[in-house]
Amino acid sequence: MDRVVAVVDPQALVLGILVRDLAVLEAQRQDNPKLEYENPIEELFKNQLVCVNLVLLAKTDLIEPFQLHQVKEWLR
Repeated sequence: MDRVVAVVDPQALVLGILVRDLAVLEAQRQDNPKLEYENPIEELFKNQLVCVNLVLLAKTDLIEPFQLHQVKEWLR
């Protein structure tokens, strides 16, 4: 049975940070044409979540309970 799992940093979502360093991401895209995509990173993130069977939330101890609830609602 095949499963696809995504590990998500809920603290980054709360802060609105999907990529720590956009310059590094852009450099990787320039070096590897297979990483090219037209959509913004936020849309890519959402598209990837659609394909997973399980989402694991990492480092949940770094955010407040109400923030964790907000992240879970957003991911549904």
